[in-house]
This record gives sequence, C-alpha cells and structure tokens, in this order.
Amino acid sequence: MTTPREDHPMYDVHPPGTVALDNPEVEAAMRTVDAMRPSRQRALIRSTYQAVLAFQRTGDVDHLRRFAASLVTTVRLHGIPAVVTAPPSRAHSMGRRCTSPTCSSG
Repeated sequence: MTTPREDHPMYDVHPPGTVALDNPEVEAAMRTVDAMRPSRQRALIRSTYQAVLAFQRTGDVDHLRRFAASLVTTVRLHGIPAVVTAPPSRAHSMGRRCTSPTCSSG
C-alpha cells in the first residue's frame, strides 16, 4: 500500500507511516484474533474503544500509547500456542479478578 501525499483526499485516513492492511505482521495478528474466543475478541474491542474515548475526552495521547503497547503484547502472546494452552494464572487460582483486556473472567 502506498501512502497518499499530503494533498491527497485520503491523507487524513492514511497518513504517512500507515502500515498496509496486508502487512505480514498485521495478517498474523488477525489470525490470532480470529482464533480467540468471541468473549476475548469483544474484550479487545471494548478496551480499544475505552482507550480512544479516553483520548478524545482528555486529549492525553498516553491513553493511546499505553493501550497500543498492551494490545501488541496481548496479541503477540496469544499467538504463541504454549501461552494459549497454559493453565490458568495464579491470580485465577487465588480467586482474584483478572485485569487483562482479554481475560475471560475479568
């Protein structure tokens, strides 16, 4: 995908530096998300919307930065079969509430 020039009508939608939809890392992330249970997929969308809404309300870009780092880590970890099939975390076994955006018990 080529990035449009500043005077192009799609410049605001796809600014310079935009990663193509068919980028191999994006494709791998989408396969990972597609393999998640619907409740985890829904949690990702909820967390995304919360971060965007917080940014819109406050103008503080750190909401987006922190969420972006968390999302990339979550998707990459869920792409590792050993992580997906690992037994529940210690927090789960101790009856604590899981705070991960993809936690099914959170």
